[in-house]
Amino acid sequence: MKERFATDATACVADARAAVRWLQAHAAELGLDPAKLVVSGSSAGGHLALWTAITATPPGGDPAEAPLQKPAALILMSPACDSSVATGQRAERFGPNPDAYSPQQHLDAKMPPTLLFHGDADTIVPFKYAVALEAKLRSTGNACEFVPMPGGGHGSPYPSGKTKRPNASPPSSAAKNYSRKNPAAESCIMIKHYGPSGPTPPSVPALPSALGRGARV
Repeated sequence: MKERFATDATACVADARAAVRWLQAHAAELGLDPAKLVVSGSSAGGHLALWTAITATPPGGDPAEAPLQKPAALILMSPACDSSVATGQRAERFGPNPDAYSPQQHLDAKMPPTLLFHGDADTIVPFKYAVALEAKLRSTGNACEFVPMPGGGHGSPYPSGKTKRPNASPPSSAAKNYSRKNPAAESCIMIKHYGPSGPTPPSVPALPSALGRGARV
């Protein structure tokens, strides 16, 4: 895709959906398996990635540019998933009908398996939005692996399954509360809290099996 300027955020959503459709439509000539296409996005890119997995075309969009099928999986890092007027952020960027562009309020009943990372000290897109996204995905029976990043801000390094950074901050109360309610997250939450010479930390949960050998958009 070539860059476009002097557009608003609604055009970004349209571009992301059109890009995925183009890859799916040209999968054979590109040597891709469209059933194994994985879409990843960080921050505002997470907002766009979610829209590549939502069937409905937002207002002003072209259904002819919608993805031909859902991605095999989503990998979201600090995603800006709620842009609604009532509960979200930065609604003013989405024109006269911002609620229609908020992924959180328009998730399909069936979404791709999702791997979600978010720092609990993020002041740009607060941790609570990731908690709400995971809760909504799970409430409709969708697979979502949520990896809280204790002490992590916006765009923090993501876990590699190795040892922690020196002087990593301890888990926040938000991360600890999440861990208590979701025991499976405990190993993820502690990854950054092993010393360089300490024991081998637990592994990050495996990606959902649907990922296969996907392409990253």
